[in-house]
Amino acid sequence: MEDQDGVSSLFVVPVVSFLILIALTIGLLHGETELALLCLFLLGMAVGARLWARASLSKIKTSILVDRDRVFPGERIHVTIEVANEKFLPVWLQTRLSVEGFESDSFSEKAWVKESGLLWYQKVRFEWELVAQKRGVYEMGPLHLKAGDPFGFFSQAKTIEGGISVVVYPRIVPVKSVRVPSRDLFGMCRTQCAVQDPVYILGTNDYQPWQPSRFIHWKASARHNHLQTKVFEPSAHEKVLFVVHVESFVRHDAEEEFERALEGVASLAFRFHQEGYALGLITDGMMQNGREPSVPVRRHREQLSTLFEILARLQMESRGDLLHLLRNQADLKGNTSVVSFAYEEDLSVREVLSNFEALRRSVILFLSNPSRSREKRRTPSHETRYSLHEVFVR
Repeated sequence: MEDQDGVSSLFVVPVVSFLILIALTIGLLHGETELALLCLFLLGMAVGARLWARASLSKIKTSILVDRDRVFPGERIHVTIEVANEKFLPVWLQTRLSVEGFESDSFSEKAWVKESGLLWYQKVRFEWELVAQKRGVYEMGPLHLKAGDPFGFFSQAKTIEGGISVVVYPRIVPVKSVRVPSRDLFGMCRTQCAVQDPVYILGTNDYQPWQPSRFIHWKASARHNHLQTKVFEPSAHEKVLFVVHVESFVRHDAEEEFERALEGVASLAFRFHQEGYALGLITDGMMQNGREPSVPVRRHREQLSTLFEILARLQMESRGDLLHLLRNQADLKGNTSVVSFAYEEDLSVREVLSNFEALRRSVILFLSNPSRSREKRRTPSHETRYSLHEVFVR
């Protein structure tokens, strides 16, 4: 998208151009050579500047770079815009970066605008230090360019859509210790287990003489130039499935409570991951990229970042019946415990809880507004309820 945008100059005022033409005519009719030459010089400069401005944006190449594309709220990113003038014509250039979800150290509108002169085949870099403000996925752009002649008489404007996406995870806040009840008599192992599953490989480690030779990872050994053995995921450990009832928040237009609930999910997931739990996630919400927002329960070194990615892209829009989604969830057939988040305990939430009760799953329920539950019901022995604000450390 291109358009012409005149800057403050007498040449862009039609009345001034008309007066110069009149003065030129008078100078020619009355033989005023100096006046005629001056008018011709001014008109030539105006025409030349306009043609210069029209060609100013041609062969201008731009690129946007960021030092990090995954951050938490409050963290900084370094944004660099490179602009190259790949022609012989020098130009004056102004850039303005439009970014949502981030703020600059300087809160004025001028903080997003940078300008410079570009000589022939010259490259310049504009840099910003931005601070992430809230959860979501944000594009570094669009980038607005304005270029013109070196005198600043005329200019051309252009908007470059698209750019680099930066994912802002939910805020990690201090949370209280939450005990996940286990329905197994002796519990399950967390970080260490005597029996390992050869199907799930977490990584490799240096081979020790007492380890079975059948677990040697030959390709990794060739890369490292010494024997490497496979590190497996334990065959059994504590498993937690996070369930987010997005429809409950949509029904009450509780956007602030929804964001707070996602902070609770991320903070508890981070704590459980450190304690050795296998984690998973399912929700009835929609993601920005249209993918299914669910993570199978397992323990993997990339599991936490995958869960954070979904939470960052999750929107407060319902995609269907959560109970129907849970009935097709294979993760509930084992020894999985459930940590559920909802705005209040309404009918749809009760139906989901009844499904957990039928499956004899241990449930921890966090409610953003427990006082709005329409009717009290008997709390099963396998279910524990909290108000969401109780889990956060003040």
